[in-house]
Amino acid sequence: MRLLVLLLLATSADAGVRYTIRATGEHARVLYAATVDGATDFDVVLSDTRFALKAHFTAEGTDPVDLRVRLETRRREGTSKRGLPLWEEDTQQHRFRVRLGQTIELLPFGSAGPRGLLKLEIVPRAVHAAEPRIDITKSSSAIAVQAYRVPHRYEIRARIERAEARSTLFTGERTKLMVGDAELTVSAEPAPYRDAWDATRVRFDGRWKNGTPFAQGWEGIAAGQPLRYPIGGGKTLILEITPKE
Repeated sequence: MRLLVLLLLATSADAGVRYTIRATGEHARVLYAATVDGATDFDVVLSDTRFALKAHFTAEGTDPVDLRVRLETRRREGTSKRGLPLWEEDTQQHRFRVRLGQTIELLPFGSAGPRGLLKLEIVPRAVHAAEPRIDITKSSSAIAVQAYRVPHRYEIRARIERAEARSTLFTGERTKLMVGDAELTVSAEPAPYRDAWDATRVRFDGRWKNGTPFAQGWEGIAAGQPLRYPIGGGKTLILEITPKE
């Protein structure tokens, strides 16, 4: 089976954890293995003719480690009458609190038959690392590793004239704010292809207390300046987004 694993690692101020990462296949054959020092976020992407997987890991803390996992999988189910491939798709989200030395085992495609051919193992351990370091112990030409740093949390300040609301949210998650007579649902995450600490992708929906919407699925990039959105009646919504560790 041809394996493509793209490991994207984000460093944070929380050095002190080494992650041992292993992907095993049929007959427990090791397909990929590495140790990563002083890193927090990483994606594992697998693609071959039968399976497709994207697993995103976000870790906070040192002992215990608060680990969020999002799995997006596709499994080949056959061929349509027109000769096109048919796929079974699934999305899972998990959250673990794991002590140093404990092992998290994930079976993205289940445990029975061909679905159980792939297993991911993640083990956090203590380490003294001043700088991020990646050691790949099992690799192939189909594996790429890239290290970078992204924020995990954002402080949001929303203003409409004299009304104001503040909140702190986790990257990619949605939060609600009441700003005077307006209700906002806001999410923030690093802007793609930009410096994550300088550019933030912001999405929000807005409605008045009477249920009338004034923004639906709005999306924009905050890059050092507040976002301004006219909401009618000569009023403007002002959003200030500040990335945090």
